[in-house]
Amino acid sequence: MNTACASADTRPRTVPGDLAMWCFILAEQTVFALLLGALAHARGRWSELFSAGMATVHPLGGPGSVDVQSQTAFAARTPRARRATKSRLAVWTRRATRSVAYTLQTRRA
Repeated sequence: MNTACASADTRPRTVPGDLAMWCFILAEQTVFALLLGALAHARGRWSELFSAGMATVHPLGGPGSVDVQSQTAFAARTPRARRATKSRLAVWTRRATRSVAYTLQTRRA
C-alpha cells in the first residue's frame, strides 16, 4: 500500500470565489455567446450588407485592436498600481507623521 496516497488531504474540494461571482461570469458568457450567434445569423442572412460594411473597415484592422489591447493592459495593471500607490502613501504618511511629531517635540523642549 502506498502511504503517500493514504495520507492525502481528505477535505472536500471547493470552487474558489463567491457563488455570485461565478453566476455573473456564467451570465456574461451566455450573453456573449448569444450575441455572437445573432451576429452569425445576421451575417448569413444579410451577407451583402456585411460585405459593404467590411469595405469601409481599415484594411489592417490594427488601430482599433491596438487601442482595445492597450486599454485592457492598463485595466489589468490598475489594481497593482493602486496597491503600490497605497503602500507608498502609507510609508509617506508614517514618515510625515513622525517628522511632525519630532518637530512638535523639539519645539516643546
